[in-house]
Amino acid sequence: MARETPMNRLVQGDVGSGKTVIAQYAMLNAVANRHQAALMAPTELLARQHFTKLTQQMTGSQVMIDLLVGSISHRERNELLQRIALGTVDIVVGTQSLLSEHVQFASLV
Repeated sequence: MARETPMNRLVQGDVGSGKTVIAQYAMLNAVANRHQAALMAPTELLARQHFTKLTQQMTGSQVMIDLLVGSISHRERNELLQRIALGTVDIVVGTQSLLSEHVQFASLV
């Protein structure tokens, strides 16, 4: 992760084996180096669960985490897209909504 060349890895394992912890470490490493990170979940329910857990774990920190899913209002979505583009959101948790052409990150690693 410290190299200039981007790292691509597939992490697989049983439920409870630590995949999310590895993703969280990688995302926090990106944030510590002044970049943004995204965590994509296959369902809105799972995205919301990840968002809630990450938010709880980051309580008291300066890491800004937000949730991008299809069910948020148009106004909330537009405001969130602006914050992502400006770089004021460090970690974005979401579904395939993250892949929309309208989502422009300031510095996604």
